[in-house]
Amino acid sequence: EYRSSGPSTINVPFSLGCGADNVCQARLSIEADIPGQGNTFIVGSLEYVQLKTTVKNTGEHAYFTQLEISLPDGIFFRQVPSWCYEQNVSTIICNIDNPLRQNSEKSRELDLDMKNVKNNFGNELEISLRVMTTSKNSNISRKIFKLKLDRMADITIYGKPAEQSVPFGNMSFGMPNFTQIYQPDAFFSGQPVTCTSNFSYVLELKSAMATEKLVVDDTEKKRRRRQVNGVEKSTSEELKIGNKEFVIVPNRTLFINCSTKDVVCSSILCSFGPFEKHQNPAFIKIKMMFDAQAISGIVGSKDMIVYSTHGSVSIESPSGFVQSGNKPDETDVSSLLINEVEKKVALWIIIVSIIIGLLLLYLIIYGLTKAGFFKRAKKRRIEEFKSSC
Repeated sequence: EYRSSGPSTINVPFSLGCGADNVCQARLSIEADIPGQGNTFIVGSLEYVQLKTTVKNTGEHAYFTQLEISLPDGIFFRQVPSWCYEQNVSTIICNIDNPLRQNSEKSRELDLDMKNVKNNFGNELEISLRVMTTSKNSNISRKIFKLKLDRMADITIYGKPAEQSVPFGNMSFGMPNFTQIYQPDAFFSGQPVTCTSNFSYVLELKSAMATEKLVVDDTEKKRRRRQVNGVEKSTSEELKIGNKEFVIVPNRTLFINCSTKDVVCSSILCSFGPFEKHQNPAFIKIKMMFDAQAISGIVGSKDMIVYSTHGSVSIESPSGFVQSGNKPDETDVSSLLINEVEKKVALWIIIVSIIIGLLLLYLIIYGLTKAGFFKRAKKRRIEEFKSSC
């Protein structure tokens, strides 16, 4: 009807640049990697990584080309770019190009939040990628990008006694406390700590706010092993405990350690974890009471005791883990106990000292007499002369 209005459709033909049939036969492929890391991510190394995706077209023009990206649980998009829109929490669709021309490619970078990726994620993560276009795609449109998860850690243990030397005094009464500290330290360090043992003990844990510091030079961690059942040397040796050196005479020193004959050792097993990167190390302080009477029969004339314990650390989970560095996994901690009892002086020494003292006194008096020290006649004549004057 004249001047009536209503919807109308007009088909406007135009060339898509895809041959005589004007039907585009695209051939799209997808590539993905983590720049600088390839397809491997070291757990705990970074909080964020960049996922680089590349869509290639080796066929005819691909119109309205889009890429759908779906993340596994635990990984999130740090932010959704302006050229993408969100399907749900783990899936976004990004515009690639319109058209993506023949023999061309287009890359997009997305920031991924990896803070929640922990050791319980297995050995790889799967990121789903799917390319979409209004053209016909003669290639596979879906790709699974497998991101391998690797672990790198180098765990070590340091130790020192809280007291460098401890006097144990009279064996009838002296039972001093002495403490040895183990400091498990790792590239990924963490807590909590649980310990088991086959003997009674007191365990104190220091949290990440502990103020104690251990400074151990790697060159000082390896010390010569000494055994009490070996051939005793008469020469002195230097023993470094903490940052102080002590002169040790083997034939005056009793060495007690797990390699000593007839010494029965017990152990404490502590479990740490999960370990997180760059956390402060945990401290284990073991308080011990030294019972001097228990070894009074073997001490003899020795006035020093070197008590040594051995500590080691290992990674149990994941099983078969190979550490990435060469830091020592074992350490020895020694405490020096010094007997400061005042020994009784033998009676014959006292008698000889008295006799020698009397002889010296006699010689001094005899010499003074010969020198006229005790003669007063000359002094009296001088006094009489003064009176007459």
